[in-house]
Amino acid sequence: MADVGQRTIDIRNRKHPLISFPLLGANGQHQTAFGDPFRVKESSYIYSYIDYKSASLDSDPLHEFKFPPWAVGVLYYHRSTPEISSSIRFRICDDVRPPSVDAGQDLMLPPTYPGEKLPWEIPLGLITSAKRYRPFLQTLLNDRLVDHALIEHLRSFNIKHLIRDKLPLYTIDQPFVVDLSKARSLNFMTMKGCHFGFILQAWRDRSPHRQPFTGESLYSFSSPCTI
Repeated sequence: MADVGQRTIDIRNRKHPLISFPLLGANGQHQTAFGDPFRVKESSYIYSYIDYKSASLDSDPLHEFKFPPWAVGVLYYHRSTPEISSSIRFRICDDVRPPSVDAGQDLMLPPTYPGEKLPWEIPLGLITSAKRYRPFLQTLLNDRLVDHALIEHLRSFNIKHLIRDKLPLYTIDQPFVVDLSKARSLNFMTMKGCHFGFILQAWRDRSPHRQPFTGESLYSFSSPCTI
């Protein structure tokens, strides 16, 4: 676990809390290493904002909520495998001392189906591509939590639409949830690029317009697992 230079913050019951980056302002940084400008208030108040949305299984719209009443903690960089699936997460804790952070737990998203448990996060791909997350990107680069060459490579992808609208798969065996009443559109993101709109229709019957099943199931391309 690695923090991104933020203090413990209180975002309880807020919909679009602002996150400030005083170190960037103090260092006179008003743009990323790639020349993209930050959002700036007044003379040097550099900020971003975050939100709390349920994940999208497919084409369903994202539902936006206020952050829950227990959302007090610290932002940190969660390094995953493969590295392009890494993200910034929110750790619920009393303070930033290591024992408190280690004893805390990640903020979870509102479930889109019964039993779902997904952490709230800002994917690295979205941090790389979205204007509002530029201060996060530069902080990660300043703290050497991500490699400049990796970000430069990701900037060449058409990531913004992929990450915002549908959750991508980063590996072929990554589990994903399927609504059995409709066809499932899958997106993939690998180091070779973004791949859109792979349609999975394995549970249709012989009628091209009929979906004979209901409910949700957890799948991967290695084996199905009903939930």
